[in-house]
Amino acid sequence: MENEEWMAIEFICENLRIDVTFIQDLNDRGLIEILVSEQRSYLLKTQIGELEKIIRLHQDLEINLAGIEVISNLLGQITNLKNEVLRLNNKIHRLENE
Repeated sequence: MENEEWMAIEFICENLRIDVTFIQDLNDRGLIEILVSEQRSYLLKTQIGELEKIIRLHQDLEINLAGIEVISNLLGQITNLKNEVLRLNNKIHRLENE
């Protein structure tokens, strides 16, 4: 199953020195998405950066999974608000130039 988009969880865990159950817990909380195929679990390669950020929060700052979930939700809201401000600024700019 491993292709250009997906990477085996076992490989990721080995390289990042984390336990498979940690990734499964993140998946259960909706923080990352795991694909199961042919009795193996895979992670989208585009999610590896997010996974590394979560690992740093958990290991370096000793934030538990509930805290990481809250932080992730808040960061998502900030991103949405930034996009909305940008959209509104563009709309204002268009209206001023009419």
